[in-house]
Amino acid sequence: MLDEALAHEDTGGTGTDVLRAARSACPYLLRLGDWERMVDVVSQVLARDLTRPTALALLPFVEEALAYAGDADRDARVTRTRARVLLRVDPAAGELRLTELFDDAVRRGDHERAANLASDLRARHRNVGRLAEALVWAERAMEHIARTDRGPWTRLGIEAAHAQLLALTERFDEALERSRVLLDRSGPLPRHPDASEGLEPWTVEEMLLDVGRLAARGLGRLREALDFNNRIAACESRRGAPVLERTHTLFNTGELLLSLGELDEAAEVFRQCRKEYERQLFAPGLAWTFTAFARVEHRRGHGSTALGLARDALRYSYRADLAADIVVAHRDMGMLLRAHQDEPRAATAHLLAAELIEAAGAPPDDERPPESTGAADQGDPGRDEGGDRSGGADGTKGHGGCLALGTVDEVADTVGRVPGVDLRRVLSAITGTEPSSLDTLLARVRATARPC
Repeated sequence: MLDEALAHEDTGGTGTDVLRAARSACPYLLRLGDWERMVDVVSQVLARDLTRPTALALLPFVEEALAYAGDADRDARVTRTRARVLLRVDPAAGELRLTELFDDAVRRGDHERAANLASDLRARHRNVGRLAEALVWAERAMEHIARTDRGPWTRLGIEAAHAQLLALTERFDEALERSRVLLDRSGPLPRHPDASEGLEPWTVEEMLLDVGRLAARGLGRLREALDFNNRIAACESRRGAPVLERTHTLFNTGELLLSLGELDEAAEVFRQCRKEYERQLFAPGLAWTFTAFARVEHRRGHGSTALGLARDALRYSYRADLAADIVVAHRDMGMLLRAHQDEPRAATAHLLAAELIEAAGAPPDDERPPESTGAADQGDPGRDEGGDRSGGADGTKGHGGCLALGTVDEVADTVGRVPGVDLRRVLSAITGTEPSSLDTLLARVRATARPC
């Protein structure tokens, strides 16, 4: 049943079929004592469903598998999988467990396991917006994979993940150069990997092309970014990629068309993407498309429509629970409120919420400017055609409403008027502390936010 669902998904079926089949398969595989296949099934689910209820449903199966796993290699796989499930149930406990497992692997000299666990922790820190820490874990993964007998594609994939973080931390020149160097290095490698590889060549190639896309877009080289994206689409076509993956790439095309001012073409692309994301019940993609439609309507001068779409984007970004998407949704909401509605307090609260999430994920000495360039690339509602900006992210220029937003609780209460928005939960997941203890962080954000 699971194999049929996976095949159906590859031809355009829904990801919910995979989730339903996987949940049914776990008890059956446990009865057979097939722990290895059950771990594979859980991994399939984790790749498609980021929600806590699904993780809670899977955890008992993984716990039982751990009790009967047997040999050391199998035990290591189940233990790692349990920690990854735990990340969705209790993020702090899951992160701690992954760190403990990494330290144990290092002590044992098991460099392959250490590299895998470092990659898990890199993904964890990236997803909650702690990009500086994610870079550290990416470097550890590179260090340990280099000490294994894994093949060149696997090592290249670990380096590609590091290069991707360079782009996400706005080190665009460095990221673009790394993508070109690594793509050149991949050229002569065999396209049919042997048993020494843990990654497929196409996975690595597409990741490197995506680094190039991100970096070129960040540098304002939109046509070059579109070329990188078209190369990704060609790779996906050659390998018969699942519909959901092709939809992600199509969405990136739409974003670039929007940045190039081709509004009608971009809107049509986004309509196609939303249709597929709805069919797949893919919450992050729905957040992306609502954000994109809001930007299109803003550029067309339809402020009320843009604001309604931006609220939907916020709801879906919180449902998907990815910090970077939540930051974008709050920032767009704040900019749109400033551009189209006289609600300075609400606009300031959303802008501050975005800055708080970013600042919470950065170390105290992080000198990275608080404002991401991503929104501006795609038609930032706070920027007119001349590039002028009309006030600070903390509202100190042009608006006095921010003066009443003196605590994180006040910011959270204000943005929480949008259904589904829970800023306290997001900040607690990043910092491990209660939001009320983060008022000093708010003061720092207010002091350092530059005019937008």
